[in-house]
Amino acid sequence: MDLKTKSTPKVTLFVMSFLGLVSLIFSTFLPSNVFAAVVDPIKPTTKKQITDYKLPEEKKTDPDYKFSGTVEVSRGTSLYDFKDGSRSDSLDLLFVPVLQTPIGSFSIKETYSKNLHDDNDTKAGFSDAAVSYGFGAKDWQWSAPYVLTMAPAITVIVPISEISIKKNQLQTAISGGLTFGIRPDGLGAKEAGAWNVAIAATAGRSFHAYEEDINGAVLNKYSSNQTLSVGYTISDFSFSFDYTNRSRWTYQGSIKQSFVTAQEISYAVNDHFYTTIGHSNDAASVLKANGFESNVQIVDENNSGVYLTLGSSF
Repeated sequence: MDLKTKSTPKVTLFVMSFLGLVSLIFSTFLPSNVFAAVVDPIKPTTKKQITDYKLPEEKKTDPDYKFSGTVEVSRGTSLYDFKDGSRSDSLDLLFVPVLQTPIGSFSIKETYSKNLHDDNDTKAGFSDAAVSYGFGAKDWQWSAPYVLTMAPAITVIVPISEISIKKNQLQTAISGGLTFGIRPDGLGAKEAGAWNVAIAATAGRSFHAYEEDINGAVLNKYSSNQTLSVGYTISDFSFSFDYTNRSRWTYQGSIKQSFVTAQEISYAVNDHFYTTIGHSNDAASVLKANGFESNVQIVDENNSGVYLTLGSSF
């Protein structure tokens, strides 16, 4: 028993001496960070600063809502002057604000006209406001550089003009329209020269307080327009020809047919301003007075007018 008790301190002293020698050797010939890595391999060797952490950059996307618009000032006059006081001479202001949304576009079309020869002209003043909703155009790739497009729309008329309120007692009108077209895709096509063609049709219903105006004339209940538009654009110039056939059905069931043609040459001054010179023939009937000869023509000395327009889009 005495021998075992006395040998224990010697063994312990030997073991401690051996471990100390090993530690001295490793600390002398190996770098100190080796042991740090073995003791705590997860702990980073340097501290991360708060400023080193950055939030991911937000992706830039187009806004869901976009406001734009068009303003035009036009001076129009009759093509022929018969020197009998029948020549028209007007100054018109057009304003069309447009709001683009994720579900379509909303627009309001309003015109103010001033008769420069007759201050008592009942056709002058503010026109009826046309409030439209476009469902958004649907495009299909066709033959480069052209695409096929389809654009449906709904329009509601808000009576503002003196004729609609006092004479016709119009309450409102609503119409639906559909446009099919072929247009160039991209600015490069327009710079090199490109055509655009569109056909459109509308169908509408008017609501009046009475079936006749205050003078006893029967009012129109239903309406339809059919339009053909052909244009050509090259560089900053554009040329267009439009023909619209107008069909009207009265409350008594009779039908009226009229038409309007227009030809325009436009020049884009820059991205926001343009000027247009044009001619239009707004005829009251597609037939002549005899009832069977066609009255459709580009120039009519009784109805043709010319105009100059300065416009801005924003």
